Amino acid sequence: MIRLIVICICAVISFPALVCKAEEQPACVRLPVVMYHNVLNSRSGRYIVSQKQLEDDFAAFVAAGFTSVTPQQIADFAEAKGDLPEKPLLITFDDGRYNNMHYALPLLQKYSLQATFNIIGSFSEFSSTRGEAHNPNYSHLTWEDAAALHDSGLVTLGNHSYAMHDYSPRFGIGRMEGESPEEYRAALTRDVLALQDKLTAVTGAAPITFAYPFGNGTDEAQRVLEDLGFKLFLTCYERVSVIQKGNPDSIKRICRYNREGSYSTMQLMDLLENGEEFVVG
Repeated sequence: MIRLIVICICAVISFPALVCKAEEQPACVRLPVVMYHNVLNSRSGRYIVSQKQLEDDFAAFVAAGFTSVTPQQIADFAEAKGDLPEKPLLITFDDGRYNNMHYALPLLQKYSLQATFNIIGSFSEFSSTRGEAHNPNYSHLTWEDAAALHDSGLVTLGNHSYAMHDYSPRFGIGRMEGESPEEYRAALTRDVLALQDKLTAVTGAAPITFAYPFGNGTDEAQRVLEDLGFKLFLTCYERVSVIQKGNPDSIKRICRYNREGSYSTMQLMDLLENGEEFVVG
């Protein structure tokens, strides 16, 4: 079974500067985002949280007055088509591991929270076709699981590439040495659409969120992804994003706190509540 060591490297992408601060409601809103990877009771590790840690986090979110939001709500706000709650929070799970569904979905139901699961297509295809499904220790979501998550009404699916979450021959979705711009755009388009088409077929909805593998985003890649219809772009840069109503550029480099298993729920909450703000510019 393929296993990944998660390394988050954040690319620098330039956008027009925002002209407001988060406290200038409702024009700008602070959007903290938490990123989970593995949820396991069988072992520990840097990016592994236990079922209890996850429940402690969720309970703390609710107690602190956060309201979980969906990518569509965020996009609507940035396009001046809707509003956000006073304390929005985006909860994300990367890589599409089955343990996210096994342990997190019941807790999302218990606490009435929304989350975004960013899936790697080739891993889901492997679990769907090789019979190694539904083991929290190593399986990834099957396509049937993806449909069930969508139907739950609590999970939005995001695109984490079909088969570009790797270190070689290219690093994430970066352009390879010697690859022409035309070749690169074609390769990236094929990969991303392979997952978009599959998720659309099994759920009836195409993701509007793209989570950069390893946080490796570039201007060139983003132009391709925007042409394919994506609106939210998730990085691994650990700050609290400030998004502006009526400014779609403000959601094209969304920061996220990578939840490590070694620190407490209280430490996570301090980051979400008091973390340094990131203003696009």
